[in-house]
Amino acid sequence: MCAELQSLMAQALTDCSFERALAENATGKRTRSNQNKTRQYLHALYDLDRGLPRFRALMAFWEMTAPSEQPLLALLYALGKDSLLAESAHLLIACPVGASLPAAIFSQKVSERHPGRYSEESVAAIGQRLASSWKQAGYLRGMYANRRTEVMPGYQVLAFAMLLAYLAGARGQFILQSPEVQALCLAESRIRELAFEASKRDLMRFQSAGAVITVSFETILNKLDIHDQG
Repeated sequence: MCAELQSLMAQALTDCSFERALAENATGKRTRSNQNKTRQYLHALYDLDRGLPRFRALMAFWEMTAPSEQPLLALLYALGKDSLLAESAHLLIACPVGASLPAAIFSQKVSERHPGRYSEESVAAIGQRLASSWKQAGYLRGMYANRRTEVMPGYQVLAFAMLLAYLAGARGQFILQSPEVQALCLAESRIRELAFEASKRDLMRFQSAGAVITVSFETILNKLDIHDQG
């Protein structure tokens, strides 16, 4: 869905009319059936609701982030919407760079965590979808073997991940331990480096004194008209 989201954002961000962009087939689907399916998937994964603080944050970071890193923003947002995708994150975190992580492994883990819930055919399809989602975000490469690759997000992506955690109620050190930040597969030293860089760009405030970490987002929350998150 990342390519479709990029196409939609390119057309809709100018006036924030996502429904109009979808009605005009911004995603480029050839049939009405595929247009409707894509609309449903996009709403399910990304909300497309400007009234939601998380989506307002996605729009803001989408515009300031390079297209090459937008798939990471899409993945981070989808983690909070797709429970199976969120469950699969530990596979990526534990997989060494260069190792193989085929779709069958994703399917196997779904079966183990949800015995009897899905048919064998559905489990295989879910595994393919999960592998594809991580591949689109740059964590995997290859047609079949799906070799684990290293992602190197910039400070905007890290700030977005931390903001999502903040909006979900995490504070301090718990933001660094959040699913969104952990999904970036970064060493804590690198997380801190990027957080300090984001602070210099006024995307957040990050202070660290030993084990005590303070993270806040007053400037961007005010800019996005998001209140009562403290």
